[in-house]
Amino acid sequence: MMVLADAAKGHAVLPAFILGLVMSRHYQQHREEQTRIRVVASAFLTPFFFIKGGMNVSLSAVVANVGLLAALVAAKMIPKVAFTVVVLSAVVPTAIAERWFLPDAERERRVDRRLARVRSEEYV
Repeated sequence: MMVLADAAKGHAVLPAFILGLVMSRHYQQHREEQTRIRVVASAFLTPFFFIKGGMNVSLSAVVANVGLLAALVAAKMIPKVAFTVVVLSAVVPTAIAERWFLPDAERERRVDRRLARVRSEEYV
């Protein structure tokens, strides 16, 4: 199929896409085969994809643009780190306060509500 795509001056991924469309119904009915194909693709084909992609990268271009690369990595990581810090700074103290510093009456009410919810789910 790739030979036909090459002869038609098309993209090499198009035959794989068409094959996936044709085989989708078969793999819906045969989940075990689908799992095996995924294992082969993940374990065997993916490393070759990244090796080929890495061989197309010019090391001199990476070195020449290391500042831009660092800026892009920082732009990706800063929101993740900031979100994690904000969430942890709110969640962790709240969990500690609820666990160890709530009055006994409030703790008992929460336990009673949880037990009532569990009991109501048992009879549904």
